[in-house]
Amino acid sequence: MRLLRAEDTDGIDLRFGNADAIVEAVDLAGKGFGKLRELVSNGVRKAFERIGKESDKFAIHVKGLELPAYCPRAAQGMGLNYAVGDRGACHLQAWSAGSEMIQPPSTDPTTTKGKAEEVKRLTEEANAVWDSMGICRISGWALSAQDVFELVNAQLASATRT
Repeated sequence: MRLLRAEDTDGIDLRFGNADAIVEAVDLAGKGFGKLRELVSNGVRKAFERIGKESDKFAIHVKGLELPAYCPRAAQGMGLNYAVGDRGACHLQAWSAGSEMIQPPSTDPTTTKGKAEEVKRLTEEANAVWDSMGICRISGWALSAQDVFELVNAQLASATRT
């Protein structure tokens, strides 16, 4: 069964394996042109609702949020995080990919052993700290605990002077 016709894609032939067509489709959709942009601009959940024809079988998402950079098959903790996250497949909820994929990994990415505890800890403790500081979590890659301490103190000192 064909899910999309040529008129649905502005004539782009989106058959499986047609890499050039995918590049063209992403380019047009990203620029905000055409029927594909209209179809995909609100995510895969809205797209499969519009397409119908059991297209939901191909829509990779959790709670309407597409999976980010980390494949849950390669990082079981991230898979659990996606499954239980309140926003869906969000890599900012419990970023266990750090312990699963950064070399050398401190946990085995292919097992579920210990992942529930790690996801719970990251969600309840680590996120609470970062979110309360108002500092981007990605900065944790570059900043030491001392750096963060100094940034927060500088921010507090600046706020009390105004």
